[in-house]
Amino acid sequence: MKQQINLYQPMFRKQKKVFSAVTMLQICLFFTVVFTALYGYSLYQIAPLRLEVSKLDGELGRLTTEMTKYQQQQQH
Repeated sequence: MKQQINLYQPMFRKQKKVFSAVTMLQICLFFTVVFTALYGYSLYQIAPLRLEVSKLDGELGRLTTEMTKYQQQQQH
């Protein structure tokens, strides 16, 4: 008795795993750490600029108040 097996059928082909679940999890964790580090570094770089913006906003408010006061003096 002879039995023939058709090795071209999909169920007999060896399936190749590209990435295992553990490898994909490691890749996701790696990119999460990298992007979090980049976000933190950008916040670190922007901190002095935010301080400067708040100072300039205060100065703008002070100058606007002075300008309004001088305009009212000119009208009287």
